[in-house]
Amino acid sequence: MVQRCPHRRLVVIRWDDELLVYDLDRLLAGVDTTAARFPAPWPRRAGGADAVSPTLDLAVFSGQHALHAVGAGGALR
Repeated sequence: MVQRCPHRRLVVIRWDDELLVYDLDRLLAGVDTTAARFPAPWPRRAGGADAVSPTLDLAVFSGQHALHAVGAGGALR
């Protein structure tokens, strides 16, 4: 999924155990390192949409019965 933020486009990829964020402009320039990564609170199949903050310090995971905001270290905020 591509998420638009002010002055940047982010590619957000959800796996079962983590959410990876790449800067699209950097990817197109050949830099394939992640801009941020967040541990997922539950498997992908148990959730819905996910999003990251424009500053890349927070990810929000929506699940069937909960909504979690998680910092890059995995702490629930």
